[in-house]
Amino acid sequence: IYLNKGLLLDYEIRENISLHETINYYENNQFVDDFKVNPSHALFYFGFIKDTLGMAPSLLFIHKICSQFMRVLSENQTFDLMQNVPKLDVEISLELLHLVPFALGVEHVNINWIQAIWQELSDAFAIEFKAYKGTLESFLYAHNPEMRVMGRVFFHLVENKSADYPFAFLATYSSIKIVR
Repeated sequence: IYLNKGLLLDYEIRENISLHETINYYENNQFVDDFKVNPSHALFYFGFIKDTLGMAPSLLFIHKICSQFMRVLSENQTFDLMQNVPKLDVEISLELLHLVPFALGVEHVNINWIQAIWQELSDAFAIEFKAYKGTLESFLYAHNPEMRVMGRVFFHLVENKSADYPFAFLATYSSIKIVR
């Protein structure tokens, strides 16, 4: 349920998923438990979740905001992570605004509401990354191995069983934002 400031988790039973499966989805989902304790941090880590099967449209929208934050984070290598966390630009705001599903409290969702959620994600990221000992790339990889920082060249040394050339080098470039 979208509120004037923030959101409240609500459980919806989808027609194509049985009651048992829906209850199990939410009971086994760490997001729900984390949201009860610390909503901002739960939203931040929600962006790393890949499996959205069984989510209600209203929750899928929240996931879209969180995953967009992760996409912007993985694309941006030029900002100082401790000083400037990724800002929400107008284009992304409008794109997200067009994805709002019909849900309880939809009248509260506007660009300011989306920006407030984004700011919560930014604040949670700043806290989590400050406590992390490593690079942005290793942080993202630790939480979702399919995420990569954009624009990186990776060099791979591969053993070649051929006697003529015992090793081969391979260079790859990460140009895909997030592999799904």
